Amino acid sequence: MKIHETTWGQRFALLLALILVAALGACAKSSPQADEGTAMTTEGDTADAYGSDTAAAGDAMTAQMAIDDVSTGNELGADGAIATGANDDDFAPGDTVYVAMEVGDATAGSNVELVWYGPDGMEAGSDNKAIQADARYLNFEVDTTGWAEGTYRGEVWYDNELVNELEINLAAADDAAA
Repeated sequence: MKIHETTWGQRFALLLALILVAALGACAKSSPQADEGTAMTTEGDTADAYGSDTAAAGDAMTAQMAIDDVSTGNELGADGAIATGANDDDFAPGDTVYVAMEVGDATAGSNVELVWYGPDGMEAGSDNKAIQADARYLNFEVDTTGWAEGTYRGEVWYDNELVNELEINLAAADDAAA
């Protein structure tokens, strides 16, 4: 009776499979243990056992999905969005700038903050509002009286997560027409 003979290729494949199984076993055993001085997480912690902040990443993703279609213009429509044909990002100093955003996926009571930075990079103004139940749009009315000419950068924050950035340009009426 002849015993089954193996080829070198079969032996190599078997050896490779054993090495992979051993490596996977070693990875499974290297997870943090409380007795090794590594902090273990408990239910409700934001970091998982390997130190990644998956809950915070989820919060940022939820925030990004809550605020949509941020736009600027010189007039609001009846629904709270920028009126049709009134979208604009060029204004004269002293104009009122309207900022509107869709908040239909946001949680009622959540805070939205709009922060403006001037051409010099310094904060030029800010405002915050809570989202009302069943709101479709949230809008801000920005008074640019006293603001210098230049490009202004706005940041939209939803429950302390940056979700959008926008720019407006302030120029004298003659400059804006050129």
